[in-house]
Amino acid sequence: MLKATLLVTALVLGATGAVRADPLLDACQTVLLDRLLSPSSYKEIEVKRAVVEMSPGEWYAQEVSRVPYESADDVKREHTERTQREFERMMRDGIRPALTSLIIEFDASNAYGAIIRGRARCSHYETGTGIEPNPQTVGLYLLDR
Repeated sequence: MLKATLLVTALVLGATGAVRADPLLDACQTVLLDRLLSPSSYKEIEVKRAVVEMSPGEWYAQEVSRVPYESADDVKREHTERTQREFERMMRDGIRPALTSLIIEFDASNAYGAIIRGRARCSHYETGTGIEPNPQTVGLYLLDR
């Protein structure tokens, strides 16, 4: 059973109560800025966060399906083996994975210099490995309005 939590914020309270930057938002914005024609024109409008907790089995089904069908057999085999090891570790350690997604609404200039409102979805799986979100571990997709 999936359980979702929605927050409309881009900041996280640290252990001391001080506000600190969100590592997921930082990683997502790094990837997003790299894809824009005019990164200097980027202006964040709103960030929505959704956290979906799932069972290890649900995570496994989603992760296995992420390998493109056209991938070489050795790539598919290596991905499946790595996914199986992660699944076994989560089952053994009692870890419930979570998918955190951000919907980032922003303004940026297009190729003609006109300001256009855009939206992007950025996601990161937390599987108990302690790996902080970074530009290499997040998935970012530009969304149609």
